[in-house]
Amino acid sequence: MLLIDDSEDDRSAYRDVLTEAGFTVQEFGDPLSAYQQAVVSPPAIIVADVRMPGPLDGIELTRKFTSNKATRAIPIIALTAYSDDETRTEALRAGAALFFTKPCPPDVLLAAIKRLLASPQSSERVEAG
Repeated sequence: MLLIDDSEDDRSAYRDVLTEAGFTVQEFGDPLSAYQQAVVSPPAIIVADVRMPGPLDGIELTRKFTSNKATRAIPIIALTAYSDDETRTEALRAGAALFFTKPCPPDVLLAAIKRLLASPQSSERVEAG
């Protein structure tokens, strides 16, 4: 699983929850490095912040993932502190499977990840990746 967030505090909090639940987590503060890693070694799922500074924010990152044959089938969960409908719509249109506002309760995030990984589309996605 890739965890991408420019906030070290947020990455640390979500990483702790995810590793305690038994997931192997690769974390990145830089979206471009995360993208390059995913192309080389596609993860089963991606959890990414929507608003990150720099030329490649979470929306553009999601578009890059969904337009690349190697990564397009990987489910993406978008996280952000912005709860407006425009941000939600933009993330989902870019290709995010789910959208949650931070702070996302750990049990909600874990349930979403498990549901996405258990879906028949997910096994097809992992095989396709």
